[in-house]
Amino acid sequence: MLLTNSANKNSYHHGALLSLVIYSTAAALLLFSPKSVAYEWLFTPNGRVDLIFTDNVTLVSGKGLTEKESDFVTRLIPGVYSKFTSRRFDSETDFRLRNVIFANQSERNRTTVLLNTRNTGEIVKDFLFVDGNVIMRQQNQSLAGRQGDDANITGNLEDVQLYTVSPYVRQRFGNLASGEVRYARILTNSSRSSSFFNSQAHTYQGSLISGSDFKTLEWGLNYSKQDIDFDQRPDSVKIETGIANVQYNITRRFGITGTGGYENNTFGGAFADTKGVRWSAGFVWIPNRRTNLEASFGQRFFGDTYYFKFDHARRLSAIHALYREDIRSAWNIFNIDGSGNTLGLLTTLLTSQAPPGTDPADISEAAQILLTELGFPGSLAFGQGFLTNRFFLQKRFESSIAFNTEKNTLVFRAFHIDRKPLDANNPFLATGILALDGGLGTIGILGGGTQVNQKQIGGSGTWSHRITARTSFNANLLFRHIEFPTLFRKDDEWLARVGFSRRFTERVFGLLFWRLRYRTSNFQLAEYTENRLQASLAYRF
Repeated sequence: MLLTNSANKNSYHHGALLSLVIYSTAAALLLFSPKSVAYEWLFTPNGRVDLIFTDNVTLVSGKGLTEKESDFVTRLIPGVYSKFTSRRFDSETDFRLRNVIFANQSERNRTTVLLNTRNTGEIVKDFLFVDGNVIMRQQNQSLAGRQGDDANITGNLEDVQLYTVSPYVRQRFGNLASGEVRYARILTNSSRSSSFFNSQAHTYQGSLISGSDFKTLEWGLNYSKQDIDFDQRPDSVKIETGIANVQYNITRRFGITGTGGYENNTFGGAFADTKGVRWSAGFVWIPNRRTNLEASFGQRFFGDTYYFKFDHARRLSAIHALYREDIRSAWNIFNIDGSGNTLGLLTTLLTSQAPPGTDPADISEAAQILLTELGFPGSLAFGQGFLTNRFFLQKRFESSIAFNTEKNTLVFRAFHIDRKPLDANNPFLATGILALDGGLGTIGILGGGTQVNQKQIGGSGTWSHRITARTSFNANLLFRHIEFPTLFRKDDEWLARVGFSRRFTERVFGLLFWRLRYRTSNFQLAEYTENRLQASLAYRF
């Protein structure tokens, strides 16, 4: 018998309360700050209009009882971007109100609030601080389901929210060391809490890091603990780690690294009490200011573990490669794999091209222009996020390379992801409870069971050619192969897009593109094809 979701409303109210705390603190800092304190405030209203025709709005195969439906979809997206900076308080907010209107069936119309706000206040000078963050977004619940956006009707898209309040203290001990002690209250909430459970977490962190007196032997001490309660799970999750790290710098550019400590985790299920000694050994090599190489190997309770990271930037190109093994969960729903970030790669590339002393904010803005005005996708791969109540071991490799010249920008990426569950025998997260949504190819597992037992491999290529100073041609091609061993299922997904972008003025630009989304599968009803034609006009006041 499943527990009832009696705490859903409480989770929502708690989130609203945390939001009130965040902005009450901000208001207090502003009201009681000296009037002479200088500040900067950027306030930019913006908006976008999308006109879309799709020949398969529900992303069905058309091979079962359901037939493909075409539709005209209009998206109206007013928004506001605000950035406030002062001596005691910093705030950045990106708010958008997405209104989606379907021509054929008005009952499908919907409005969604998208919000990303980050706030930091200094309560006591150089000692006591508080961070407050609110994130509201949409996320596909299942990778096995139909991978659409809000212009599709799939039954797979959820609204998710995350609220965080985190007070902390910082203290410097001269040049000897610096310390930080932090507490955070974190809440998650979703529109389908019967499958992705709302959660409430208490996190505790402490660190002591060596100062500038330790140039040859750098060291650090770190402790963290997370206690996570899910509304519909009878058990709590505990993640606790204490670890020390050292880096012995043989030269100014090469150092040997090592970590050692102990972890005590409770995920529930087969690995109910996962604890033990953890350690790693490796090196850091920075041969020049454009190149960085890190590598290590070690052991944790799940066995051997490896880490590798390489970054290299030249005037016209940037290369990135990463391999990492760690424990993840969709409890951290907004960064479940952390891969494929186009913005980060382009920022690195533009940084290497910028003259010395260029403001990083200007570089970030230039990278954002490439993403929006040139029509680049926010991620170089499909949206790989999903929702699950479970914890899993993730082994992830990714590599990418970007080129930027006067006329052309190219970005290529490859990735491989392997996920295995850590709580396979939990009766409340059993993989044997299946639901099929009317033959549409969306298989749901209570708690997201199949989501964390999967393998992915794929790649992408993106090209933008600047025809004139204001007009560009853009092309994207993406591929992903994904396997679900629990379901004996294999999918191949393709996405191709070609189009043009045009900057009409400094504050108005447009996009026109055709897109093909295509999935094949050994589960026939999971297959679909969608052709989409879209025209967009975006503006900033």
